[in-house]
Amino acid sequence: MRLYHFTQKKNLLSIAMRGLTPNVPGEPLMTRGEPVVWLTRRPSLAPTAADIAFMQEQNWSAAEREKFSQAVYIGTDTMLTVELSTAGRRLWKWSKWLQHVGAKVSALIMIPTTMTDWYIYFGTVAPHKIDLVPTAENMLPAFEHNLACAVKEGNAERIAKLRAERDQLKALPPDQLIELVVAS
Repeated sequence: MRLYHFTQKKNLLSIAMRGLTPNVPGEPLMTRGEPVVWLTRRPSLAPTAADIAFMQEQNWSAAEREKFSQAVYIGTDTMLTVELSTAGRRLWKWSKWLQHVGAKVSALIMIPTTMTDWYIYFGTVAPHKIDLVPTAENMLPAFEHNLACAVKEGNAERIAKLRAERDQLKALPPDQLIELVVAS
């Protein structure tokens, strides 16, 4: 099944090396505190006409619409395509899983696309199941982020290593494929 995951460019290096790893969402009640990977059937996070109509019918205030947008849409600048098998018990349509476990969630997040298009995956989505081409351009934001973290930590050895790697990346053509090696 083809699904999509939205993330930030700074996460691409880790995703390319380790896959999509589950975490507990910002609102733990959404998964009863279970760590999951969030996926969707839609290759866009923009609210649909049905979502907007629902918000209007429910008289959502501007603050409620903004809270929802902040929780779901903000900070995601990259879409990844994921291919997963529907066999097994790891992949669930979120609405079906909620019914299965008898969970109750806030009406604030029950807009139409959350119920029809959102999926959760219990486990790590392996890198080979993710359509992510590790080009110099794609990986540079992750190196910049890691360097900024090293600077905050004051780790001189790590700063020097990351600066050298970042500078090598910057010198490459943007579409140059890079080999990623996971240190053990």
